[in-house]
Amino acid sequence: MSEQTRLETLPQGGRGWNDIERDLGSLQAHDPPLIDGTFDLWWPVLPADLQGVARLAHSAFMHANAFFTTAVPSLERIDAELRAMVADVLRVPASGTVTLTGGGTESNFLAVKGARDWARAHRPGIERPRLVLPLTAHPSFDKAADVMDLAVTRVGVRPDWRADPAQIAAALDDDVILVAGSVPQYAHGVVDPIGELASVAAERGIWMHVDACVGGFLHRWVDEVGSGLPPFDFAAVPGVWSVSADLHKFGFCPHGISTLSLREAELAEYHTYHAGTVWPTGGYSRRGFTGSRPASPVVAAWAVMQFLGADGYRGIAREIVALQELFVRRLAAIPALEPVVEPELGVLAVASRDADVGIPDVAEALSRRGWHPARIAEPEGLHLLFGPVPVSMLDRYLADLEDAVADARSGRVRSLQREATYVSE
Repeated sequence: MSEQTRLETLPQGGRGWNDIERDLGSLQAHDPPLIDGTFDLWWPVLPADLQGVARLAHSAFMHANAFFTTAVPSLERIDAELRAMVADVLRVPASGTVTLTGGGTESNFLAVKGARDWARAHRPGIERPRLVLPLTAHPSFDKAADVMDLAVTRVGVRPDWRADPAQIAAALDDDVILVAGSVPQYAHGVVDPIGELASVAAERGIWMHVDACVGGFLHRWVDEVGSGLPPFDFAAVPGVWSVSADLHKFGFCPHGISTLSLREAELAEYHTYHAGTVWPTGGYSRRGFTGSRPASPVVAAWAVMQFLGADGYRGIAREIVALQELFVRRLAAIPALEPVVEPELGVLAVASRDADVGIPDVAEALSRRGWHPARIAEPEGLHLLFGPVPVSMLDRYLADLEDAVADARSGRVRSLQREATYVSE
């Protein structure tokens, strides 16, 4: 479909599938490769065999509504089994529970709602509840606070970009209802010291939430293959109340599926919405934020997790660890660039140490070579995501990166977009 034939109105007559399929193929031909993945755009994806499994499972329930899970026996079982697999990976205790959500923002939103409503019940008298977060926490917490009219305090981090428990502790008072840390934080890819943060929160009886939306389904396997990551889950850190983790990131499931896990199942009541009988249809209750929601991502995630199994996830973890280590070693051959910190969980930020090489210009030069570079603002850097991609892709990226640095230094390429953004309309 060309620009000249771009749809601007609903067609008067229906179109045949062959024509629509041709247009889809034509449109996708200009997109970055989804199956192969890239370092800088798609979340890491796997080869065609796993894509096929996900696609078939997804399409089998494409019209099913997960709001009515308990009324559909197959969905009820699939939902329960998926939550059980999630609980196994994240080591949720038998006393706990897992809520399925549509994405990490919803998962974090529910954690904030849970903390707010728990505080209302157990710590009445707080005039303006407040969240205390490290500078590097995801903006979804601010979004939740804005909707619920909560205050937010963001504090500084350590030189290695990890949350600083001392600064978190100094910001706490009787109005604070939630402390959060990240596994890893998205900008620089390091794991916050969750154990220390949880201890600080526990001293005041504050809800401790772990935002593991990025690395929750990678951390355990990377840790098992020998990287020695800081612990975060319920079994390792007694002070953790809740954990959000996206299956559609390093769980390698199709988009639209995240999770919120709780140490104690009774806490789920605080993120459940009850409308009572405010309308003629009768009572309304929903454990998550959305009402009707597609069942297909739930079913696809259920299929993907079974298809991979623990061994499959461990194998992916080995590949990611090897690839990120190889990338850092070979990046040393480009003296103008350096990692902001050593990568831990498949996320890496790369900064310039040469005043004549600006990251915006390097990014522009990469984009002219067919890449879609993501950037961070502090420090100014490129942002990369690692999946089990072939080494040949790393070879091509590093060769283009070296040329992009040369273009930036010489002034052959100048970017008009100087600020890093993370924007969707």
